[in-house]
Amino acid sequence: MPGWAAVLGALVGGVFVGAVATVYHAAWFPWGLVAATAVVSLLVVSLRVVGRTRALAIAGSVGYVGVITVLAGVDSQGSVLVVADTAGMVFLAVVTLVTVIALAWPKLSPRATRYDRDSALVERTPPQ
Repeated sequence: MPGWAAVLGALVGGVFVGAVATVYHAAWFPWGLVAATAVVSLLVVSLRVVGRTRALAIAGSVGYVGVITVLAGVDSQGSVLVVADTAGMVFLAVVTLVTVIALAWPKLSPRATRYDRDSALVERTPPQ
């Protein structure tokens, strides 16, 4: 389990990426949409690869999904940032799909090499 500082950092990073991606996904259509979905995808995939468990990826995902949810709603003055058009629907669909795939992807154990089999070090030998 990663430390609380790492989880909090992933959450704050997810909030920041979610806010920026939500604001700019339709501003420069179609390149803003491509950039926003790429940044969100890279965030969750990188957190999934870096962390030994899914905790970092879950924290980052909660951060950006929470911000996207809040910013997709209508505010007190009637404005909305995620409009129900092509850009908005593609953005929400891709973010959801990437999040589900990245969080559900199994963590594959590294393959044992010849060095691992021949080494006398206990921490390098794979469990039997």
